Amino acid sequence: MTFPAPFISVERVCTLPYEISADSLTVNPAIQSTMLQGGSFRAIGSNVLLKSQDGLNWRNLVANLRHDGSFYISSVIQLDSDQRIFARNKNGLNCYRWEEWDQVCKTVSPVTSPTPGVFSAWTDEGLVIVAKENPLTEIVCRESDTSDCPKWSVKLPGNVVHLQLSSSGIGLCAMWGTAENLMNLESWSSAVYPTHDSGRNWLQVWTMDTMLLAGASVNQTTTIVGGSDGVLAIVSHTGIQEYWREEGGDIVAVDALGFQQIAVIESDDEAAVQRILWSEESSEWRSYAVRFEERVQSVKLIGPEECLVCTRHTIYKCRLNEAPLMN
Repeated sequence: MTFPAPFISVERVCTLPYEISADSLTVNPAIQSTMLQGGSFRAIGSNVLLKSQDGLNWRNLVANLRHDGSFYISSVIQLDSDQRIFARNKNGLNCYRWEEWDQVCKTVSPVTSPTPGVFSAWTDEGLVIVAKENPLTEIVCRESDTSDCPKWSVKLPGNVVHLQLSSSGIGLCAMWGTAENLMNLESWSSAVYPTHDSGRNWLQVWTMDTMLLAGASVNQTTTIVGGSDGVLAIVSHTGIQEYWREEGGDIVAVDALGFQQIAVIESDDEAAVQRILWSEESSEWRSYAVRFEERVQSVKLIGPEECLVCTRHTIYKCRLNEAPLMN
């Protein structure tokens, strides 16, 4: 699938402490995912809400969330000039509004779910909330972020890995653990479902016996997904478009930007060995050997042949370079 391209520069741009104080407690910050919203990069997770304009200079905006002790931010979405933050703490799972002027989070409404966190998206129908880490995933649409009464709800078998929904309601959902026998929680069956109505109805277009671990939007109707045993695929509303399998581990993070696509493959060794896989549309994948101190949580393309790679405590900027020309 790939050919080696040994030249890559890796720069450490942000490092989190292993412990911080929150409400007289010592908590452990850890990054889980990254995103680009409103022209700014964000990294979120346990006791973390990082923001950067350029991917190099980061600041932690946890603000008053730390006053209630340990918290976990699972989703951040943009609404015009405002942000909505979904975080779980000792008060339960809530939707917060980020006040940029005051640099504080204000509670908007509770989210009734036993799951640690949610995926969320704004659509023309309202606020769509999808529970994480549930063997039977519930997808709920609210009229607004202040309403706690759903307009409708549906359920899909499995655990959500990736959700993308446009404001018009077109999107895809990638899931694992989708076997009909929901009691078999060890099932690695995975599936991708498109929707055209904000998630009210879903159609299964692709299944496989591999555990999907990561997904990212390619465009409104297409997603890139990666999973165990080096599986990497492009799936659209009509089904599978491209499929690869790379030796050496699991695909733990993926992203797409314009004609670029990127993935991180990671071994199961105690001291994980990673490689960055990079491709342009209709080109072969280039493979870059790298080594990060911790396991990779996410990858985000930020420009031509540039990306951010996040582990639990560190953000790296990587520049992908072709081998230099020989005289």
